Amino acid sequence: MNKVLCKFGLESSKLVVSRYLSVSASNKTKYTCKLLVVGGGSGGCTVAAKFSRRLKKGSVIVLEPSSDHYYQPLFTLVGAGVTSVAATRRDAASVLPSNAVWIQDSAKSIKPSQNVVITSRGDEISYEYAVIAAGLKNDYDKIAHQACPQYTPRSTRRRPGRTSGASKAGRRCSHSPTRPSSVPGRRRRSPTWLMLTLIRKT
Repeated sequence: MNKVLCKFGLESSKLVVSRYLSVSASNKTKYTCKLLVVGGGSGGCTVAAKFSRRLKKGSVIVLEPSSDHYYQPLFTLVGAGVTSVAATRRDAASVLPSNAVWIQDSAKSIKPSQNVVITSRGDEISYEYAVIAAGLKNDYDKIAHQACPQYTPRSTRRRPGRTSGASKAGRRCSHSPTRPSSVPGRRRRSPTWLMLTLIRKT
């Protein structure tokens, strides 16, 4: 791995931050880095941690707007009433690598031909390499019959244990979407097997 990094010059990078005049009310910031990671979820954290250990401090930038980091695989256990939403949350600052630079903002536009990302605040990040790990956009409006998804902390809080009585009185249906989704295994773990165990116990 070190030989590969040396081949691409990843061992000799440093973060460059500069200011330039803007016609807007506030000045914009220009950043330059060796590796830019867009998204601070589990995937983005993993990539940033791996390369920030091998590069000089400040060579990696993570672009992530949220101050909360959620470990999504635990959402299945929350949905079945085994644990709480609070157990899935950590401060983003505590899970992002300390050698990386965290910019708490989101990407407004990505210009791969120029190796530039523009943030929502209008700042500009120039990079040599980029990893896009922004995740998926959930479209819950396409879920019919008031189905309860388990892909966000808010929806996961509707713990199925509260409706187990209704499930025993009628028929319960677990649906697995055909389109790509994050952590596909969770679609069966919580709705099917964990909930079946919960219903049998209540």
